[in-house]
Amino acid sequence: MTVDLTRFINQPEEPTNNNPLFADLVSEPYGLTPEETYTVAPEPNLAPVADTYTPSKLGYNYSLTDLEKDPEFAKRAERFLQGVGRNENIFEYLRDENFSLSAAFVRSTEVGNWTEEEKQDYIYLRNKFNNANLKGFKERFNLVKDMSVDILADPLNILAGLFAIPTGGGSLAVRGALGTAAQASVKKLTASQLAKQTALYGAVEGMAWAGPHEFFLQDIDVDLGMRDEYDLSSVAGMTVTGGLVGGIAGGAIGGGLGLYGNRYLTKEYKHTNENLIDNVASSQTRKEVVEDSRIDSALAGSSDTLNKVIAKTVGKPTTWFNSYVEKSPTLKEFLKKLRYDYDTTLTSQGEKGVKEKSFGLFMGEMIGKYQYGLSKSLNVLYRTGWRARLDKKQETSLLKLLRDNTLDIDNVDKLKGQVDPAVIQAYKGVRETLDTAFKDASEVGLFGPFVKFTKGYFPRLFKYEVLEKKQDAFKELLIKSGHADPLNDIPTVKFVDDLTDEVRKGVLRDAKGIDDDIFGTNFLKEAGVKGTKVGKTKQIIYRLEDATPEQLVKAKELKADMIVKDMLEYRWTPFELRQKGQRANATGFLQERRFRNIKDEDMAEFLEDDLQQTLETYFTNTGQAIARAKYFGKTLKEFEDNTIKPMIKELLASGMSKLDAEKIAERARVTQRRVTGIETDAGSVLKKEGWARSMADWGKLSQQMAHLPFATLSSVTEPLLLLSRSGLKDSPAVLKDIAGSIIKEGNSVLDRSIKGIQRGVFGKKTKGIKDIGFQKEGDSIFKTVDDDVWGELYKTGLALEQAVQERIEGLAGEGVYGKWAKRGQAAFFKVNLLTQWTKAVQLAAFTTGKRLIKTNAQRLSEGGLSKSNKQYLTQQLNDLGIKGDEAVAWYRGSLKNGQFDDALAKSQDFYEGAYTSGANRFTKEIILNPSTAEANRPLWFSTPSAQLLVQFAGYPTVFNNTILKRFSNEATNSPMQTIPKVLPTVLLMSAVAHIGNTIRSNGENLTDYETGLKKDDGKLISESIRRWGGFGPFDYQSRWSNEYDRNVGAYTATLKAFAGPLPQDAIDGILYRKNIPEILVTNVPGYSALDLVLGEGTKKSLRSAARGSSPKEKSTKGLGSYSRGGIVLNVPNVKDEPDEMISRVTKQPFNATSESVQDVEDRALEGQLKGLGLKWT
Repeated sequence: MTVDLTRFINQPEEPTNNNPLFADLVSEPYGLTPEETYTVAPEPNLAPVADTYTPSKLGYNYSLTDLEKDPEFAKRAERFLQGVGRNENIFEYLRDENFSLSAAFVRSTEVGNWTEEEKQDYIYLRNKFNNANLKGFKERFNLVKDMSVDILADPLNILAGLFAIPTGGGSLAVRGALGTAAQASVKKLTASQLAKQTALYGAVEGMAWAGPHEFFLQDIDVDLGMRDEYDLSSVAGMTVTGGLVGGIAGGAIGGGLGLYGNRYLTKEYKHTNENLIDNVASSQTRKEVVEDSRIDSALAGSSDTLNKVIAKTVGKPTTWFNSYVEKSPTLKEFLKKLRYDYDTTLTSQGEKGVKEKSFGLFMGEMIGKYQYGLSKSLNVLYRTGWRARLDKKQETSLLKLLRDNTLDIDNVDKLKGQVDPAVIQAYKGVRETLDTAFKDASEVGLFGPFVKFTKGYFPRLFKYEVLEKKQDAFKELLIKSGHADPLNDIPTVKFVDDLTDEVRKGVLRDAKGIDDDIFGTNFLKEAGVKGTKVGKTKQIIYRLEDATPEQLVKAKELKADMIVKDMLEYRWTPFELRQKGQRANATGFLQERRFRNIKDEDMAEFLEDDLQQTLETYFTNTGQAIARAKYFGKTLKEFEDNTIKPMIKELLASGMSKLDAEKIAERARVTQRRVTGIETDAGSVLKKEGWARSMADWGKLSQQMAHLPFATLSSVTEPLLLLSRSGLKDSPAVLKDIAGSIIKEGNSVLDRSIKGIQRGVFGKKTKGIKDIGFQKEGDSIFKTVDDDVWGELYKTGLALEQAVQERIEGLAGEGVYGKWAKRGQAAFFKVNLLTQWTKAVQLAAFTTGKRLIKTNAQRLSEGGLSKSNKQYLTQQLNDLGIKGDEAVAWYRGSLKNGQFDDALAKSQDFYEGAYTSGANRFTKEIILNPSTAEANRPLWFSTPSAQLLVQFAGYPTVFNNTILKRFSNEATNSPMQTIPKVLPTVLLMSAVAHIGNTIRSNGENLTDYETGLKKDDGKLISESIRRWGGFGPFDYQSRWSNEYDRNVGAYTATLKAFAGPLPQDAIDGILYRKNIPEILVTNVPGYSALDLVLGEGTKKSLRSAARGSSPKEKSTKGLGSYSRGGIVLNVPNVKDEPDEMISRVTKQPFNATSESVQDVEDRALEGQLKGLGLKWT
C-alpha cells in the first residue's frame, strides 16, 4: 500500500540514521508497519505511486550490503538498468547525480523518456539507497571512490573549475560537501550563519556548481511526478549556500577537511568564527559540545600517528619526524639534509627561502661528474661485440699504464711511438678523474692526514662469486703473502706524566692488540698460545715468540679464514665503513690499500678484469662516500656526536621524556643508515645466500619482462608534465624541447645500432659514442650532436647508461645482483625502448628546467611584476635551490648589448654551481627516480623482501609524493599562476593515456570484460586518469575493491591490493584461482603484449590451455541474460553455500558437524592451514 506522508511533514524532529558520513540524511520514519511502503518527497502534494512491488524485508537499519542482497531491490535494479540501457553498478549510478554536475544534467534530460515502470523503479531504488547506512570498510571506500571519480571525471566540474580557477584543490572538498548536502537538504544552513566564513574564489566556484545542480535535481523530480513545479527560491538559496560552503571549504582545505567527513564540516560551519558562536549557542547541546571537544582532541592527537603511518606506507621517510621538528633545530637540519622538501605538504610550502641541495641530489651530481669523466676518457678507444666492450688489446695497454707508479699526466707523453696514441689520451682522462676523486675525498676527510697520493693507483674489484667458491685458494694467498700473520702489537700513545709534567709514551690500561682491535679476535689466543702477564697491572698478552710452529700455523689459518668471511659478509657495506671492531671512528679500507703484498696477476682469478666496470663501481662508491661524509660525517661516531647527541639534548629540553627522545634518535639513526647506503641488509637470506639471490633476481626479472613490455607506452605522458611547470607562452617551446630531445636520442640510437651491427655481425671495431664527446671527424655517419647539450646533462648524473639503468630499476622494483640477470634486465629495457625514452625525456626536462630558470631570472630582472607574480617566480627558483637575487645578477651579467650571450652566461660560477644543478633538480621532479637515497619513498621499500612483496609500487608512491603533492600545493598557494597550467596538462595527459590504453589493450579497454557492453565515457575517463597516476593513493582502494568483489575476503583483498605480482600469484595459487601451469604462462616474457602482437584472445587461450579447459565465449546479452546451470545466488532464506545451511537438529551448519559434507575446496584449505600450524575456523 501507499502511505500518505503529509502526517510526517510537520514533525518537529526528523529521525536520522547513525551513519557518520551521512549524519543529516533522513531515515525511514518510525511508526510504519512492515507492510507499509512509502516514497520520500520534499513537497506535501505528492503524487500517489502505484504499489508494484513486494514488501521489503530490510527493516529500518540496513546497510548497502544488505540492500544489495535484497531480492526485490536486485530485481528492480536489474530491470531498471536494462530498461534505460545502462551497464554499471546500481549504487554508482545512484550516486552519480549527487556528485557529478553533468550526470545530474544528463539524468534530467533522460527522465522524461522513461516508462512509468522505470520511473517507479527509480523512485524505489533511490529512496532505498538514500536511507541505507554505510557499514564496513568496503562500503565507505566505495563511496570515496565513486565521489572521487565523479568529481575528477566530470567535464562540467572542470568547466566550473576553469570559471573559478583560484580555489584549486578546495573545489574537490566543496563538491563532495555539496553533493552530500544535496542528499540531506542542507538548505537549512542559512546565509546569515555562514556569511563570514566565505572565501571569495571558493564561493564563486560553489555557486557555479550548487545552483545548476539543484535545478537539475528538481527537474528530475518534476519529470518523475514527485514535484509539481520548480522552486526557484530553493535554487537561489542553494546557489547562495553553495557559495558559502565553497568559501569555507576553499579556505579550510589545509586543515584536513576530509578527515572527519560531514561531521567535521558541520562543526566548521558552527564554531570556526567567534561571531557565530552566539548565533548557534542556543541550539548546541551539551552532548554536541563534548563531541566537538573530542574531535579537537582527535585532530591534535592523531597528527603524530598519521605522520608515522604515512611515512611507512605512501609517504617520504622524513614525514615520520614532522611532529617533532619544532622541538629540535638539529632534527630540522638533519631532515633538510635528507630531503630538501621534507616540510612541503599538500597545502604548505614549508619554510620560506632557498631549499638547499640534499644528500641524494649531491651524491648524484658527484657520481655524474666522475662517470662522465670516465665515459669521455674511454670514448676514444675501440669497441667490440654486441655489448660494445673495450678492445682487449687497448684495455690491457691502458691498465698497464694506470698501474705504472712511475707515470703521471705530465710524463706519459714520453711513451708516444711506443703506445697507441688513443690509449695515452684515455690514460690522461682516466688518471685526471682518479686524481679528482682522490682530492674530493681528501677534502671531506675520508683519507687520513698522512695518506698521500700514490702514482699507479688502480682500484680492485673482487669477484665475490668466485671468492665464495674458492675460499681455500684465496686463504692460501693471504698466508703466503704475510697478510694472515698475527698482529698482536699494542699501539703506544703519548701522555703527560702528572708528577713530572713530562710527555711520555705508554700503553693504555685496556688497550688491545691490532688484530683484537680490528677483528675482535686474538688469533694467537685462539690457537692455544699461553699468555704472559706483564707490567704492574699484570695484563695478559700473547706473543709470537711464545707460539709453537703448529700454533703459529693455526693462528694464520684462523686469521685468513676471518678475513675471507669478513670480505663476503661486508661485500655490500660501503667500502669506507668496512671496519670491524671497536674503533667507531675508523674509516677502514679507505685508509690504505688492502693486500699490498699480493700482485694483481697472482690474484687475477679473484679480480674483475673489466676495466670499465671496475672504474664505474669505484667512482659510484667514491661519490657515495664523499656525499655521506659531507652531509653526515665520515664516520658513524661523527654522526652520533654531531647530530644524534645534540638532537636528544634539545628534545629533552623541550619537555620530552627520555624514552621518547631516544625513540626519535633511534629512528634518525635507522633513516640515516638506510638513506646513505650504510644499511644494506647484508644479513638477509636474499643477499647472503647465492641460491636465494638468484631466485629473487630471476623472479623480479620475470615479472618485469612479463608485465612491462608496454612500459615505454605507459611513460608517454611523463614529459607532458613539463607543461604544468611552464607558462602558457612557453608551451610551444616545451613541446619543441620534447620533440627535439626525441630526435636527438633517435639519432644517437641509430648511430649506436649501426655500430652494433658492424661489431656484432661483421666483426668490426667501432670508436666513439657520438653524444659523449671526444669525437673525431669521420667516426660517425652523422654530424656530431652538440656535446655541450648532453655533457651538461651527464655531469649532473642524468642520462648516463648507469644512471638510466638505476632509474629504471627504481620503476621496475629495484635492480638485480647477478651478472646474467643484470645483462638480461638491461637488454629487455633497451628492446622495449624504455632506456632510450628515459634519456630523451630527461634531456627534454633538463632543457625546460634551464629555460624556466633563465626566464624567471629575466622577468625578475626586468621588473614590472605584481607582488604575487614576483613571489611565485622567486619561490620557483628557491624550490630549485637558487636565490632570486643571484639569478638576477647572473642574467644581467650575461647580457651583451642588451642581448643574452651564452658564452658570458657559461663563464660565470653561477652556471655550473646553481644553473645546471637547479635544472637537474627540476628534471628529477618531472622524470621521477624512485630511490632510497633521494628519500622519496618509505624506507622499507628498499629491503630485499619488499622488492619482491611490493614490486612496481615505487614509482606510484614517488608520483604521489612529488607530482600530485606539487599540483595541490601550488594550486593552494598560487592558484592564479598554477591552475591554468595544471588543468590543461591533466586533460592532455588523460587524452594521451586513453589512447595508450586503447593501443596496449588492442581496443579491449572500450568494452566491459564481463558483459561485452561498451563502457560509458566516465569509466573510460577514470581509467585514463588512473593510468597516469591521477588517483594517487586511492588507486590502492580501486585494486582492493576489484579483488573484494571477487569474493576473496577482506584480508586477501588487502594483501593483493598492495602486493606485487609474485605474491599475488602465490595468493591465487593458495586459493586455487590459478594452478602452477597458469601461473607460469602468465609470467612468460612479453605476456602483456601477446594480444596486441599475436591477436585478440591469445592470452585467454594460453590461460585456458594451462588450466586444461576451453576458452568461454564472452556474454554480450547484457543484464537481461542469465546463467544456465551452475550456482544460483541471492535466493531468499537460502545460503549461497549448501554446506553452510543450519541443521534443524543440531542448530549448527552441516559443515561444522560432518567433514564429508564440506566443500572440496574447504577441506583442501583446512588441510593446508593445519599443515602450517594454523587453526581452521
